[in-house]
Amino acid sequence: MTVVLCTWGDTLEGGTEEALTLAGQYSASIGAPLHWLVLGGAAEAAAALAGRYGVISLDTIADPKLDGFGPDALVSALAQYCEQQSPAALLFNQNVQARLIARRMSGRIKAPVVMNAFALARDGEALTVTATAYGGDTHAVYRLTGDRVVISLVTTAIVAQEAASTSSPETRPISVDLSG
Repeated sequence: MTVVLCTWGDTLEGGTEEALTLAGQYSASIGAPLHWLVLGGAAEAAAALAGRYGVISLDTIADPKLDGFGPDALVSALAQYCEQQSPAALLFNQNVQARLIARRMSGRIKAPVVMNAFALARDGEALTVTATAYGGDTHAVYRLTGDRVVISLVTTAIVAQEAASTSSPETRPISVDLSG
């Protein structure tokens, strides 16, 4: 079982450290390794942060079709990554693009999706996800079971906190075929 935070683009966006905090806390609580998948040009910036947040593996996918925001190419690359690595939890730092990609990934890999999440916890065999609803006035709690989930994290209520112990993440280039 692995937890994977996904990032794309040429720069790391705001909220990345907060997303790493929540992903790291969740992966530590279930005893699963934390991987960070970076698609595009932000791999160098990600490498500088990864170890501070307990990431064990910085997975990178580089392809000219991932330059800019191309949802079809991103979803194809992410789906191929999921086939190769079989993550149990695929997490996104929620932004306008992630709202589109997370839903598409959910359909592609046939996994439940929760948007607006800000807390993750293990409850026996299930994952409990707390998310905002109705513009943030209400909190909804989802209980998810199954082999894989897709979750989009709202990071505005999360305070970035580095891992208790740093790691030395391995950088792993991942090959995908985006010729189709």
